[in-house]
Amino acid sequence: MLVALHEADLKPDVITFADTGGEKPETLNHVEAMCVVLKSWGWPTINV
Repeated sequence: MLVALHEADLKPDVITFADTGGEKPETLNHVEAMCVVLKSWGWPTINV
């Protein structure tokens, strides 16, 4: 969804992720990787 927003030139004010405490390590690694991409776009990083 974030890539689609970027391609449509729509910038969100806030990006949130609800960590339920049962997330797999791969999910949390993906969130960290996406924060790097978001910073390169000049977007806010993901709030957990």
